[in-house]
Amino acid sequence: MHDANETDGAAPLLRQFAAWIDRGATSNEEVRRSYYADAIIVPDANVLLSLYQYTPATRGDLLAALGSISARLWLPHQVGLEFVRGRAGVIKRRNEELSKAPGEISRSFDAAWKQIDAAVNRVQSLIVRYSDPNGFNETESLVTRQQFEDASAPWKTVLIEQAKKVRDEHDIDPNTLAGDADELLRTIADLISDRIGDPVDEATLRRRVERAINFRYPNEIPPGFSDLGKGSELLAAGDFLIWEEIVEHGQALPRGSRVIFVSGDTKEDWYQPAGLGQKKRPWPYLLDEFRLRTGGDILIVETSQFYADIKHYLGTDIAASSIEEANRAVVSADEGIFLPTGVLADLDPPDALLASAYLSVPQAGKAAIAAVRRGTDRYFQWWLIGVTKDLGLRECSDDEPRFDLQAFLRPGAVGLSQDWIPAGSVLRMGEFPYLTMFIAPWFLSVLELCSNADRKIFLSLAHQHGRMTGFDSNEPPAP
Repeated sequence: MHDANETDGAAPLLRQFAAWIDRGATSNEEVRRSYYADAIIVPDANVLLSLYQYTPATRGDLLAALGSISARLWLPHQVGLEFVRGRAGVIKRRNEELSKAPGEISRSFDAAWKQIDAAVNRVQSLIVRYSDPNGFNETESLVTRQQFEDASAPWKTVLIEQAKKVRDEHDIDPNTLAGDADELLRTIADLISDRIGDPVDEATLRRRVERAINFRYPNEIPPGFSDLGKGSELLAAGDFLIWEEIVEHGQALPRGSRVIFVSGDTKEDWYQPAGLGQKKRPWPYLLDEFRLRTGGDILIVETSQFYADIKHYLGTDIAASSIEEANRAVVSADEGIFLPTGVLADLDPPDALLASAYLSVPQAGKAAIAAVRRGTDRYFQWWLIGVTKDLGLRECSDDEPRFDLQAFLRPGAVGLSQDWIPAGSVLRMGEFPYLTMFIAPWFLSVLELCSNADRKIFLSLAHQHGRMTGFDSNEPPAP
């Protein structure tokens, strides 16, 4: 990053490669202050997802800080998708870790005793073989299980109490994700308002993926080149897709505009490693590319530094403890990307993944087996994979494809097309609570081949999944 006034009159070599030569906004107080005065601010998905990890006090503090600059926030469409669909996984991982901690502490103490007991047995065996056998009894009475438990009980109690205290400080549980009960989601939506990118059409998406996989990544051009070979090509291209949206938005801004991209992702495909007197920093290639393609400048900043900066440059009231917590609780940026709906129709799901999804649904019959085998039912197959993952019905790997596929949509919802059927015209009374919604034709075609038992299973899954991902919007059940 550099100040155009300092380089426009320089020799072409110095001007064209100023981002590599100058430290710019990284160390220049006034240049950095100018970014925070008027730049468009683009948060990554991990910045928003981390809000689910913070304690209530820190979350409130940081939301207030974001509120003070909300008019300048802008969200790439891909970031919005990753955020909305990533919430359940973040909360599930956090809750599992916190709820398991007391039991894991107890098991650790049990394991410690086993190690001590093994040491006692080893010494006793040495005594029997090489020393006075009377020493056996002395060793046996010196270290016993009861003595260990009496000595370690205070430590164990304190550790378990501390773990429970940490667990109880967190106020968000998975039930808040049902329908529109997620207050944090609504708060963030209000902060973003309509400042969000449009979905990328399939042709553009394919072109960008090919550019990333076939040209940029093999040549280690940031961002995202470390993800080459990860899962599908679409998943591997995730960081680059976000970057392209940021650049595209920069092109729509007045020439000379500034953008701040905030992210907890500081891997080497975003940041140049330290070396030869140079501290770790965002790749100058990105700064040059943004300026060349948009005529503007970009500052790439890590999450906790961003909050520290708006406190410093804008005078925003943020507690030092909140900034410290933001530095500690960073959700992994490696959340993958989403497969557009149009891609799913032509993409066969991995056999092992589909089998895992099918086996996680109890008592699914012959019609369901046929549907998971037919190439014409790819939408249903992907839907089954997504539902069983989101509802926690099966074990999931980190590199599974992610997508947004619903069996039911509200009237007027994005993605609703003319071939969707009013649910009340094709479902029987009592089968589904929201008969004013529309049912996907691919889902209905499978239901029509199912037994009554299977219909009940799949409609129940569609209802649970829709409520978790927000399809019902407080619509009252049909009488």
